[in-house]
Amino acid sequence: MMIMRDVFNEPKMLRLPGGSEIAVYRAGVSGPPVIFCHGFPELAYTWRHVLPAVATAGFQAIALDMPGFGRSSQPKAIEHYDIVSLTTRLGQVCRALGFERAIYVGHDWGSSVVWEMPLLQPDVAAGVIALNTPRWKYRRWGDRPLEYLRDLHGSDHYMLYFQQPGLPEAALMNELDAGTLKRFRKPPFDIFPIDPDSALAHQHLSAIRNIPLGETCLSDAEASVYIDEFRRTGFTGGLKYYRNIDRNAQLLRGTTERIDVPALMVAVTHDIYNPAQASEDIEQLGNQVERIVMQRAGHWLPDENRSDLPAALVSWLDRYRHIAG
Repeated sequence: MMIMRDVFNEPKMLRLPGGSEIAVYRAGVSGPPVIFCHGFPELAYTWRHVLPAVATAGFQAIALDMPGFGRSSQPKAIEHYDIVSLTTRLGQVCRALGFERAIYVGHDWGSSVVWEMPLLQPDVAAGVIALNTPRWKYRRWGDRPLEYLRDLHGSDHYMLYFQQPGLPEAALMNELDAGTLKRFRKPPFDIFPIDPDSALAHQHLSAIRNIPLGETCLSDAEASVYIDEFRRTGFTGGLKYYRNIDRNAQLLRGTTERIDVPALMVAVTHDIYNPAQASEDIEQLGNQVERIVMQRAGHWLPDENRSDLPAALVSWLDRYRHIAG
C-alpha cells in the first residue's frame, strides 16, 4: 500500500529540549493528532496496519520510534527511561509537532507510558487508548515490584532476567533471526484463554521458551524490518524500560490511578502477559473510561493485521475528535 511505503520510508526527526531526537512517522495531513507508542521489542512500524485507517478517517496518525528504539536517540543514563522522562518526551513531541493536545495510543510498554500521560502531562494528554496492558500493571506490585516478583516467582521471571545488564541483550541478539521474532505469533487458541494466575506461570523463562506457537504475525518482508533495525541498534534501550520498574514505583508512589480524560482499554482474550480478566474493573477508574475485549486476539495485537482493531479505534476516536488539536 503506497501510504505505508511513504510513511515508513524515512522518518521526520524531532530534536527535543535536552538534545534527544525522536523519529516520527506520519500519515494524514489534517485533523486531530493521534500519537502511537509501541512496546518491546517493537518499533513505530508496529502500527503499519493501523495508521492508514486512522488517517483515512480524518486524523493525523503519528507513530514514534519510542526513546531507545529504532531511529530515536538511545541515551545511556538509565533514568532517561523512567516514567517521568518518557512522558515528558511524549509531551515534547506533541508540542514540537505544533499541537496543543493529542490522543495517545499505546501497546505493551507504550500502554504503560500513555496511561500515565493524563497524570504527568495533563496539559497535552487529551485522551488515552491502551492496547493489552491495564492501567495498574506495575502499579499494584508495591514499592518494590521486582522484590514482589522475586518473592512470588523466584528468579525465573522474565522481568527479573531483563535486569541483568548484557545477558538478555546478548541472548536476544543471538536469537534475533530464529528466536526473538518467532514470538511475534498469534497464540495457539486451543490452550487459551487463561486466567491471571496461570498467565503469571507462563511468564517464567522456562515456560516462555516452551509455549506452543501459532500462526506468525509477520511476513518475511515485515520480519526483515525488525531484524535489520534491532541488528543495528541492539536491545539495550528497550530493556532499560524494565530496568526502571522499581524507580517508577517510587516516582509514582502515592499518586492516583484515576483517569480524568476519555480513555479506552482494548483487552484481548489470548494474551499470556495481560489476560483480559486483569482489566475487568478498569471502567471504575473514571467516568469516561471504557473497555472492549477483542476475541481470539493475542499479545502482538497491532501486528496481527486485524480489520476489527483499526475499526474499533476509529469508532472511538470519531466520538472524541473534538478533544485534540
